[in-house]
Amino acid sequence: MTKHKLVIVEDHPVMLNSLADYFAKTGRWQIAGTAPSLQEAKNLLAGTRTDVVLIDIQLEDGWGLDIIPWFAKQTKFAEQTALAKRTEFAQPLMAVYTSFEDYAHVSAAMTLGVWAYITKRQGEQELLSKREMEKN
Repeated sequence: MTKHKLVIVEDHPVMLNSLADYFAKTGRWQIAGTAPSLQEAKNLLAGTRTDVVLIDIQLEDGWGLDIIPWFAKQTKFAEQTALAKRTEFAQPLMAVYTSFEDYAHVSAAMTLGVWAYITKRQGEQELLSKREMEKN
């Protein structure tokens, strides 16, 4: 079974560690890295290959959704480099995992092109279900 690489961006240490442990224990995910801040997420994503980035919206040093347009620019650069070298570069999927349930936050995230919007009230199954459905 191929493990999908996951980066988790979450500023609460207990939540960050719990998510990393949860996904690692499923046996389906490899934790490619974790970041507790927007700046650390940028540093991590600049040098890490991943399949999915799980982002909390509210971070201590900024708005988690700001990582999406930043990363899109990085990915376009990487895609151009890959084309020049005739190699592949797969763009990771961005997923939001947050406590915000209101329309404004959901709409803002979806407008940026997130693959999934999951609230922290939802259960563990929702964290896995979208990726698992795509596999089948």
